[in-house]
Amino acid sequence: MANEPRPRIPISADWILKRIQEGKNVLLKNAAIHGDLDINKLDLPTQHIERTEEQKRMCWTEDVKVVESWINITNSTFEGNLNLRNSYFSGTAFFAGATFSKHANFDGATFIGPMGFEKATFSGLAGFYAATFSGHAAFDGATFIGIALFKEATFSEYTVFEEAIFGEVAEFDEATFRRYAGFKKATFSGHAAFKWSDFQRGCRVRRS
Repeated sequence: MANEPRPRIPISADWILKRIQEGKNVLLKNAAIHGDLDINKLDLPTQHIERTEEQKRMCWTEDVKVVESWINITNSTFEGNLNLRNSYFSGTAFFAGATFSKHANFDGATFIGPMGFEKATFSGLAGFYAATFSGHAAFDGATFIGIALFKEATFSEYTVFEEAIFGEVAEFDEATFRRYAGFKKATFSGHAAFKWSDFQRGCRVRRS
């Protein structure tokens, strides 16, 4: 029938990794991505990033892997774990409407261009510990069922969590918001922490 959802196109996580290794863009819509997508499998050029002592104790490398591909994976399902920690996205990264069935790890990642997780669903851990967002960061309408970890994250531009739903834990301790930060109509059902968060001068915060 006309209103029935279109079947998702099966895609291997290894196919995506191969595209990234070759520096090719990844443009997918309505895909079902099977297998774990782990950036550690790739031999990519690196970029040096300064880390704090605490971050070094967590075994985070200061030489992060550069992802030159533009990533646009929308309205798709990641059936396995996603590990893009310590990645340096020199282009754009969009995951609007994506469903992360297991863990999604972006700890220590750097997003140079705009990125978007609008209406994405994180079923497991959503890890953005010490991630750096140099461009616009869009999480409006996203759902975090488990732990949403944004501790020590840095948001340099327009940042939106409006109408986002946070379940078990939302941790923004020591996060830095340098410009607009929008939390209008966001829902926090469990523990929410903003201890020592830095909303810098000129940053507009909307929570309701």
